[in-house]
Amino acid sequence: MTDAHAVWRRFPGKSEVRVVFGEERDEGAPEFPLILAISHSDRQAMAGALAGDARGKSRDTTDEIVAGSFLGRSHHHVTSPNDSKA
Repeated sequence: MTDAHAVWRRFPGKSEVRVVFGEERDEGAPEFPLILAISHSDRQAMAGALAGDARGKSRDTTDEIVAGSFLGRSHHHVTSPNDSKA
């Protein structure tokens, strides 16, 4: 996993790299064995990172990690944080 983190940290302009693994889900829910969240300071920084060669290497690395975990493909989603205190 250390090698994978090195790949994910190559994204230019990132402020945070977070990786979480699915452990449980509701019956019938789709499986998400790995969620990779890379935060950027703004959409321009994100666009620059996605346009670079790190994206392809990241997808290849992610697919290798989850290859034995599920039959499916990687998806890219853009999200916005909405943090609140508990």
